Amino acid sequence: YDFGKLVIFGHTPLGEPLVESNKVGIDTGAVYGNALTCVQLPDLEFYFI
Repeated sequence: YDFGKLVIFGHTPLGEPLVESNKVGIDTGAVYGNALTCVQLPDLEFYFI
């Protein structure tokens, strides 16, 4: 669904950040021992810790 703004979301872990035209998923499964993903806006630069 297009909300007319960029949506940053988590909850469903993926192997890497998901970047689409209207949404960015940053859940990379830190709870399961994977990296915690952070995103710097507005340039969408990702950091993994």
